[in-house]
Amino acid sequence: MPAVINSMCTVFAESEVIGLIAQGVDKASIVAALHRSIARRVAAMVNRIGVDGPVSFTGGVARNQGIKKNLEQELGVPVVVSPECQIAGALGAALIGQEIMFKGITKECKKY
Repeated sequence: MPAVINSMCTVFAESEVIGLIAQGVDKASIVAALHRSIARRVAAMVNRIGVDGPVSFTGGVARNQGIKKNLEQELGVPVVVSPECQIAGALGAALIGQEIMFKGITKECKKY
């Protein structure tokens, strides 16, 4: 039977992990349960706004194949990870800054 972590709260999830360790559940099963738990939580938030088609996954966690696989299962759509996923936010901020600098409009900064 695969391990299950039901808590959405990280403090309670940690308690569940400690309980699973105490029960002697193997580490791989616990990690898989954490991946499923995180994917369920993210999918619940994404489904509130709706999803239609592929989803882009950015940030350092996007390199975690276990979470990516579970997100695809929970969302029912492909999850696309860019090779630059870890710097996507920084690239976006730099592009906004570049746009502001080239326009020479410092008042525009207040929009962001």
